[in-house]
Amino acid sequence: MRAVAARRAGEALKTSEYLPLLLRPRSILALAVFCFCLSWAVAPSLAGHGLRALYGDEPPVIDRVVFLTSNDLGFQPEVKASVRWTGFLYQPRAGHVEFAVPAGVQSRLVVGENIVFDQLNGTAPPAWAGVHLVAGFNPIEFVLATDGVAAGYMQAGLEWRGLGRTLVPAVYLYPDIISATQAERALQAAWVSAALGLVACGLACWWAGAVLWAMRRRLWSRTALGLSALVAFAFLLRLVFLFDYAAQPAADVLSGGTDHRGYQGAALDYVRGRWPPPKPFYVQPGMSLFLGVLYASVAPSLRLVQLVQMLLGAFTVLVVFEITRRAFDDQTAWLAAGLWAFFPLSIFYEAQLTTHGLEPALGALLLLLWIVALQIQAAVIPRYSVVFMLGLALGVSALIRPTFLILAPLMFASLLLARAASWRAGLAAGMLLAVATCIPIAPVTWHNYQANGQFQLLTSNSAVTFYLGNNRDSTGLAEYSPAFNAAHYLVGGGKSTYMALAAQDIRGDPVRWVRLMVRKTALYFGNAELPNNVDFYREGVAISALLGWLPLRFGAMLALASAGLWFALRHAAGSASAWRMRLVLLVYALTQAGVVIVYHVFGRLRAPIYPVLAILGAVPLSIMLSAMRQRNWRSLLVAGGLVFVAGAGVAVMPVIAEGVMTAPLVAAVPATARAVNTPMGEGIGLAGYEPLLAVAPGDPLLVTLYWRCDQKVTQDFYSTVQLFSGERKIAQADQPLGTGSFPDLPSSAWQPGQLVKDTVVLQLPSTADAPLSLSALLIVYERSTGRRIGDTVLGLVPVTARAASVLPASAIVSGARVGTAVLQGYEIVGRELVLYWEAGAQMDGDGVVFIHLFDAQENFVAGADGRPRDGSYSTLAWQLHEGIIDAHRLPDVPAGNYHVKIGMYDAVTRVRFDVVDTGGRTAPDGLLPLGVVAVP
Repeated sequence: MRAVAARRAGEALKTSEYLPLLLRPRSILALAVFCFCLSWAVAPSLAGHGLRALYGDEPPVIDRVVFLTSNDLGFQPEVKASVRWTGFLYQPRAGHVEFAVPAGVQSRLVVGENIVFDQLNGTAPPAWAGVHLVAGFNPIEFVLATDGVAAGYMQAGLEWRGLGRTLVPAVYLYPDIISATQAERALQAAWVSAALGLVACGLACWWAGAVLWAMRRRLWSRTALGLSALVAFAFLLRLVFLFDYAAQPAADVLSGGTDHRGYQGAALDYVRGRWPPPKPFYVQPGMSLFLGVLYASVAPSLRLVQLVQMLLGAFTVLVVFEITRRAFDDQTAWLAAGLWAFFPLSIFYEAQLTTHGLEPALGALLLLLWIVALQIQAAVIPRYSVVFMLGLALGVSALIRPTFLILAPLMFASLLLARAASWRAGLAAGMLLAVATCIPIAPVTWHNYQANGQFQLLTSNSAVTFYLGNNRDSTGLAEYSPAFNAAHYLVGGGKSTYMALAAQDIRGDPVRWVRLMVRKTALYFGNAELPNNVDFYREGVAISALLGWLPLRFGAMLALASAGLWFALRHAAGSASAWRMRLVLLVYALTQAGVVIVYHVFGRLRAPIYPVLAILGAVPLSIMLSAMRQRNWRSLLVAGGLVFVAGAGVAVMPVIAEGVMTAPLVAAVPATARAVNTPMGEGIGLAGYEPLLAVAPGDPLLVTLYWRCDQKVTQDFYSTVQLFSGERKIAQADQPLGTGSFPDLPSSAWQPGQLVKDTVVLQLPSTADAPLSLSALLIVYERSTGRRIGDTVLGLVPVTARAASVLPASAIVSGARVGTAVLQGYEIVGRELVLYWEAGAQMDGDGVVFIHLFDAQENFVAGADGRPRDGSYSTLAWQLHEGIIDAHRLPDVPAGNYHVKIGMYDAVTRVRFDVVDTGGRTAPDGLLPLGVVAVP
């Protein structure tokens, strides 16, 4: 008995020893992660769940949850929309269920034989409508219809009363009836998954409480309390702006064609189970995935996203403080955290549904992990957990903003150099970084490979973005210029690539490209907040007094940071650790700025460097504050002087940006152009134009014009270039004068004596029956009245694929030359003589083919004249070595054998072209004998 008691006592002692291990924070966190993974593992597959949806005339799709918002990709607020969902709602037990009646839209819900509510007939039911559901599959039809909303936001769906008002989960919805057993199992798995998820959340809260309890003494420190107050104040500022922002009537209606509308539409499709798309990712998928997961976990609410992004922005105060404390000192850290909390640009972009609401927080996190990884790597016994976290953070950040990935080789090199004494440890850290970075990226790359069978790491929009910022018309702001329109047609037709066209434009005028790079650099480092998708002043300062009161702008922060960088690098010379940390800040900022400058510049693209501006911007402020305390006026003047000089540099950037790129003016009509002197009226004349080059069907045609200004023009006139085949119009392009060569110079800005270069792009139809020649007509007109002030014919446009002619086996070989063209052969097809030409050098005139028939005694019988290809392809448009199949109707003569002779003459002068036979002899009278042919 004593032995048994002793054994039991020992077991109890061991249990009491192991029990604290289960209560340790790491154990709690591990258990929470395990429960979360188990919840995900047991969750039912939602493939095959949902209702069948009909969006207008589009093919039916399956929506896992049923709702419609003003921000769906296919929804236009001003256009009527109608969606009809049908399928079955499964209920394990019979009972009474209440459904929410959508407000602000017309709707109807029919369950089984019961009309739950019907607003399509104009009735106004209460907010909730109940119906009795039988156990099993209940047929359901739900219809939403809206006349569009001029202002305000619309969101409606199939919702029922549960724990509040929630969308009916996908696990209850089926497009077709399946077995009840399968439906029951899916529900049970969903309930178990939800329970495990709640347990995981509870354990996570327990873990957070345990960590906070263990840190209770540090949390009551002056530093912790001060930072908590600063985070709370930063969040309060953001809430003030959010209230002002949300008060706008159409605050939540996102503009079509913008990035945030695209991200939002993809996120809503994620909730419906229709994202990712079956094609490769064009834009970064991270933002859409972030929004979609958030919506699927809570609710599809824009306000929820804004609150999450603003919370992240407020907590970035802590990250900025910690980076600055490690790289500088506590005083500078407090000032940096304060600058971040008050920075209005960050506050504004955190309220937007673009990647720039997350980029500053992600950038600050990368900087902190990078610095900590370098410090740990330099230790005697390095730990690799931080390196692994850095890699994961870099991979996730690249899904949001792919340009973060440019930091990967720099991080790899820094980890190697940090362990210069042990290259194996440095290499191990670098390899771990690479592997961890690939973990979040690999699924995206695999999806892209499955979609198109090609390696595409993240997105496919890099090339088009590069071309937008570097083409021959670009001013660095990604305008859709004539050059881009032409490139779009060529790339869409598979005839070129954006990178190849960009390289072609850069090589064509390298001096202009260098000036363009200078302009983009000046635009980036200027104070102006160049709008794109969102406008800081129109959509921020104009609607919120808070952003107007906060004094800092990008230029002020950049001036402070520039001065701070000088002090940071100068004072870090004696400390290797401080040098590394400050060099990380500089490398991060330069890489992110450099990528934007190489592509194109907008204000929102500068968001990733905001944390660096706050960190370095605090340095001169800290120096000046210390100097005032110590009454060191020399240091105060030096720091203030550097800030002033940096500010002057920022102020002069707009002057550089505007001065380095000249307006589209030329001193004279180039020698390559055709000089003309055609007055158009209202002080405008056409001084010349570049020759109209041959194009293939489906290709763009660039028409470059040189306008002469004879007197001050008082308004903006328009030009139209129209292409005709006979009387039939083939293509047309209209645009304001002077807006075809960037930067724009509309006619109202012209000065007397100026020559303005202008380019018009026309798209040739791919169905054009080439080869053919089109007549180009130029018209200048007044847009408001349609009054024509002048016109002129520019000439012929050859439309050809430049294909060589191939003689059929039935054709008779010739080889004689008529004018500059070679008649390769001919044949009689029915009552037509088909001529197979190969074009030589450009003809001297507009040729007309004549056919003469002679009897056996060489007496003239009949003749027929006609332009090539029924007049659709003038010889003036023929291209060198091009094959032309030219059919002519034979003269109306009785059937029989005739001697046939042909030739060609100029339509204007009536002079026949020279004819040279295969022996090199010139034929008399310009007649080429073809021999005896049988006319049927």
